[in-house]
Amino acid sequence: MSSLHFESIDVVLGDHEDQHRIQSERILHEWGCQNVQIANDAMAVEDIIASGEIDLLIADMALPNGDLNTLIQQVRNGILGPNPFLTTITLISEPNETIVKQCMNSGADIVILKPFSTSQFMNHLTMAVEHSRQFVSTADYTGPFRREPKRTGAYDIPKINIPNQLQEKLENRFDPDKMKTQNIKTMDLINNQKMVHISHKIIWLIGKISQFYLEAPPDEKVIRYVEELFKITVDMNRRLKVMKNDRARELCSALKTVAENLQGKPLSPDHDDLEELSKLAYKCKSVSDWLSNSSS
Repeated sequence: MSSLHFESIDVVLGDHEDQHRIQSERILHEWGCQNVQIANDAMAVEDIIASGEIDLLIADMALPNGDLNTLIQQVRNGILGPNPFLTTITLISEPNETIVKQCMNSGADIVILKPFSTSQFMNHLTMAVEHSRQFVSTADYTGPFRREPKRTGAYDIPKINIPNQLQEKLENRFDPDKMKTQNIKTMDLINNQKMVHISHKIIWLIGKISQFYLEAPPDEKVIRYVEELFKITVDMNRRLKVMKNDRARELCSALKTVAENLQGKPLSPDHDDLEELSKLAYKCKSVSDWLSNSSS
């Protein structure tokens, strides 16, 4: 690690606890980092990421004035900042399994328990720099592949090799134009993969919603399914803006309209909306098949 160009990287350090922030800042300066921006809350982290190229985010999950996990999810989904593959290290103050899982599900690369030693911090960063990074994308998650044991009968989700801006800057071989092109191409692959999973989830949600309305009086559970359908079609619509498929865009628009109508009257839906929902399930299957073929 001694030959790496830490002076070339841009770091955001988000920590509202003075003692830990000073420790982390000291470690970064010892490595040779010269461009370290300090953020005392999640809003400041968001503003810094949105305003320019960042190579490394180190931030405490408990930052006030926002939700760090949500910010990382927005980065991973291409909503916040120019680099969806930003290397992220999330800091936590207690070894709580639920907290660690929340951080992992956000798409963070590494989770570190505070307080930590310089060697512990360096070991984690070495892993982020020296190992090739692979992402996976599902309907609910975009982020690092965790290498968990595959469940029997589970679908083998394709792994995508992603650009590593941090590594290239540290090794003094960073080309901004090339990196931008790589990011766009890789994000296209991720979007397509996510769209396949979203399509499958929409089909499942339509089946659940239709079953509830046909077999039993609607209740709070169907309201949650309808809300989830609306949320997922909004995400699908955003991603389709960069994909060349008119059929998929028309389908998504129709789904969004029906979901909005059902949200307005979840306990007494119009018959026409329920009929349209059933038709859209068949169309969604054909779009899902097209997306699967185009991503293979």
